[in-house]
Amino acid sequence: MGMVRGLAKALGKVVFSVALTLAIVAVGLAEFTSHDSIVALLQSVLGPQLAESMRSGSAGMSADEAREVIAGLCEGKDSMQGPSFDLGQFGGGGGLNVSVDCAELKAATANATDVTGVVGTMLVEAVVDGIYYSEYSCDFVDCLRQGRLLVVMSEKGNQFFASVRTLLIAASAASAVVIIASCESWPERLKALGVPMLFVGVSYVILTFGKGYVLSTLPADAQSGLAAAGIDIGTIVGKAIEPMMGMLLALFVAGAVLTVAGYIMAAREAEPAQKNENRG
Repeated sequence: MGMVRGLAKALGKVVFSVALTLAIVAVGLAEFTSHDSIVALLQSVLGPQLAESMRSGSAGMSADEAREVIAGLCEGKDSMQGPSFDLGQFGGGGGLNVSVDCAELKAATANATDVTGVVGTMLVEAVVDGIYYSEYSCDFVDCLRQGRLLVVMSEKGNQFFASVRTLLIAASAASAVVIIASCESWPERLKALGVPMLFVGVSYVILTFGKGYVLSTLPADAQSGLAAAGIDIGTIVGKAIEPMMGMLLALFVAGAVLTVAGYIMAAREAEPAQKNENRG
């Protein structure tokens, strides 16, 4: 029976450590790849460049003149066509044709003083939605293998991380139950849970100083394509890692508390036995 308990505890620790690590990664990436997070990130990356391009292209044009241009471009149309992008060269799903609803555009610019800025903002929103809802013929893992990295910032990527997150959280909880059931005392249980949590929490330090290495592992073609588009891949990686950092730090602290508590409880339980031994 003791051998079975020992084997169950050892296996539980391994599964608990691995599942917990991957669960934190999945939770962080599911949060990072939510629509609102991707919109905020890509707007901050693409927005200033596109707005500046719009302003330089319409230099000297008044707000009324800009509205007249919009009216002309939208005459007899439901939408105004914007620029086209080949997302394939950036690791995306293919071609992206950007368009803006004319009714919404006219309403947004009706009383605007910076018409070109408003147009730029709406174009960025259209580009971001196009990237996020881009269709991929490959499944998520195959897309990554092919270097189509923008799949991570898509609805397809978010759905993948959300589904994996659920499975990994369940695996973490199940392995924790195995550890608790296989240990014979609470001090042993606290240490058996705390030490793996400490081990996983150390990743906080690794991620803090290992961002450069993460960037170096990205395919060269994808890096050059993103750089040519003025997209800072470092900012994207930083935003992807950010949701995980707080969880890892909290896990490290919780693991330290459980481990120390386990040793304190074990020491206190050993005191009466030690006293009796000394009396004998």
